[in-house]
Formats: sequence, C-alpha cells, structure tokens
Amino acid sequence: MEGGGATLDRDAIMECRSTPSAGPLELEGLGKKQMEAKRKEDEERERYEIYIEELMEQDKEEGTKTMPRSQIVKYYDLVAKAWGWDKLLPFEGVSWSDYSKYLEEYYRRNARQLVPGAAAATGTGVALAEICLKKEEQLASEWKIRMNSKMHMILPSKSINARECTFSHSCSGLQIF
Repeated sequence: MEGGGATLDRDAIMECRSTPSAGPLELEGLGKKQMEAKRKEDEERERYEIYIEELMEQDKEEGTKTMPRSQIVKYYDLVAKAWGWDKLLPFEGVSWSDYSKYLEEYYRRNARQLVPGAAAATGTGVALAEICLKKEEQLASEWKIRMNSKMHMILPSKSINARECTFSHSCSGLQIF
C-alpha cells in the first residue's frame, strides 16, 4: 500500500472529473471564467464612463448634444447621463438581447407620457407597437415639412446648374439644341 494510496487518490480525482456532477476542480474553473467575464465587463463599463465624460465635455465646449454609441444601452445610468430617457438610441452595434432590455426600460420610464390610461400599465406588445407607429408617423410628417420648406433652396440650384451647362456649351461652340 505504500505507492497505492497516491494512485488511488489520482484515480479518484480522475473518476470525479468523468462523472456528470461538477467536482471541485470544475467549479474552480467555472469560478475563474465568471471572474474573468466580470472583470471584462467592469473594464468595458469603465471605458464607456470615460467615453461619456469626454463626450459631455466636448458637447459643453461646442454647445452641442452628440448621440453616444448605442452600446451604452447596457448601462442605464450612463444612458440617463449622456442621452436621457426621452429619446431612443438606434439599434446598431449592440445585441438584440441588450437592446430589447433597453427598449423595455425606455417604455417603463416613459409609458405614462406615451400611452394614456391603463394601456401604460400593461406594457403589452400592442401598446408598444402603437407607440412606434405614432412616432414613425410623426417623424415622417416632420421630414416632409422640412423637405417642403427646403424646396425653394433645391430648385434654384438645379436651374443654376442648367444655366451653367448652357453657358459653358454655348461658349465652347457646341450646339445645344
């Protein structure tokens, strides 16, 4: 039994590893993976905090309000600080899981202003869809109004280009008509 005890322990450890239940070594490895994931998440958050501070400082100097990267939707406090909860960030460069949670939080924070009465309390998909459709309609209407007000600026530039073209062809001796 002199050398057999060590062999038995090693065999017992190997047997634990091959069984479906997690042994101490597997749990230790799992703990390390979770700690690594947490560390990466903390580092990412810190990078976004720095980014938001720089963005806000730049906006203050320039008197502007710059839309932050959509990836901040994972951090509700940073959304509130950098962008606010009165307008949505676009769905780009972020997972659907994170973005859908952000939309739910947006709805929770704005439901009373967006949906009248009891519909706000239910948080149903129908109520959310109605909000989106109304906002889309408002956006389209605003876009049309802005485009109509700019038509006087667009049309003259086309006629100026036509005159320039006519003038340049007549000066070059080419027949236009």
